[in-house]
Amino acid sequence: MPTTDDRLAEIESRLDELESENEQLRNENDQLHDRVDDLEDSNERLHQENAKLRQRVDELEKDTDCALSNTEGAFNQISNLKERLEEVDTPTPEGGKTTVQRHETPLEQVVAMPEHIAEEQLTANQERARFVASSISDYATKVGSGDYRLTAGDLRSVLSAAYDTSHSETVNRVRTILADLGGDDIEIQEPRTAGFSPDTKAEKREQGKKLIVSSSLVKRLREIDHDVVTEANA
Repeated sequence: MPTTDDRLAEIESRLDELESENEQLRNENDQLHDRVDDLEDSNERLHQENAKLRQRVDELEKDTDCALSNTEGAFNQISNLKERLEEVDTPTPEGGKTTVQRHETPLEQVVAMPEHIAEEQLTANQERARFVASSISDYATKVGSGDYRLTAGDLRSVLSAAYDTSHSETVNRVRTILADLGGDDIEIQEPRTAGFSPDTKAEKREQGKKLIVSSSLVKRLREIDHDVVTEANA
């Protein structure tokens, strides 16, 4: 039969075990509290990031609306220009036989316009596009296919030197005007963006856009004579 001392020793041992278990529970409870604090911090960061993302989405939507509005305005200007080109009645040179020069693209018509008509009919960016097109072989680089490549940097340098402006919006509008008026003879070539983040892709897409101009259009632009009557090719 266990003695009193044995019972006391057993009780003390059990108390030690209970105290140890209680300490372990306290530690686990502290760890759970720490985990809850970490989760609350993470949740707060997620809320903040989510708010920033929502704000960024709103900004991008506004930028998109603005870009669409600008693009629509540019297309309207180009459409109006094409209509005015059809209405332009260039005077016949005095004396001798009338020479009629036919053009295949609206861009050639714009380049061939007499200066006084161009000043009256063209917007500032259309004037800039006309200037670039009139000597495009001087600014563009001839590529292996025989066509010409005009980079955003080339266009920016020309506009900066000639008009003291090189804003990205101006470069984009002049590039769009050239491509639209050049028809099938001018192509906007997108840069390679595979592997980049969405923001970097958008930046590279704008900075890296190139105009590919056909060699035949470059040749026809060189041959334009401002002293002859111009007529669109039917």
